Amino acid sequence: SLLKKYNKKKMLKNEEKRQQKYGDYLIEKRNKITQIKHNQHQILVENYPEPKYIQNIIVQRKRNLWERQIESEDFLSVRVGVGTIPLKINLQYSVEDFTMSEDNLKQKLEQTAETAKDITNCPVTINLAERNKLVLIGEKQYKETMLKSMILQLATYQAYNDLKLVFMINEPQGDMWE
Repeated sequence: SLLKKYNKKKMLKNEEKRQQKYGDYLIEKRNKITQIKHNQHQILVENYPEPKYIQNIIVQRKRNLWERQIESEDFLSVRVGVGTIPLKINLQYSVEDFTMSEDNLKQKLEQTAETAKDITNCPVTINLAERNKLVLIGEKQYKETMLKSMILQLATYQAYNDLKLVFMINEPQGDMWE
C-alpha cells in the first residue's frame, strides 16, 4: 500500500540521517581523542627524552636540569624504554547489556573506545620512589646500558639537594664505572 511505502521511505531516510549524524559525532570524538593522545605523547617525549639527548641538558644547562623536586609527581621517575602505555583519559560511554537488534553504530562506538585506550611508541617509565627494589635481568651490556641511563636521568632531573647517589661496587664489576 501507499502508506506503507511512504512510512518505509521515511524510516529509511531517518535511519540514513541517524547514521550520518552519529558517524559525524564519532569522527569528532575520534579527532579529539587523537589530539589528546598526541598531546600526552609529546609531554612524555619532552619529559622523558631518549638518553642520547640528556647529556645536552647538562652541558647546555637547560631549564629542566634538576627540575624535579621531592614534592614533584615525577620525582625519581625514569625512562626505561619505548612501548605502549594506557591513555590517561576518563573515557565514559553507555554500554547496553542486552538488545534485541544489532546496531552498527554501537559497534563503531566500541571500536572508537577500543582504539582510545592506549598510546603507542611512547616513553615507558617507572617511578623508583614507589619501589624498594629493582632488578635488571638480561645480558651484561644491556643491563649496564640501562643502569647508566637510569643514573644519568636521576643525576640530570632530580634536584641535587633532594637526591644523593651512593655506589657500593664489587671489584670485579669496577670496570663499568671507570
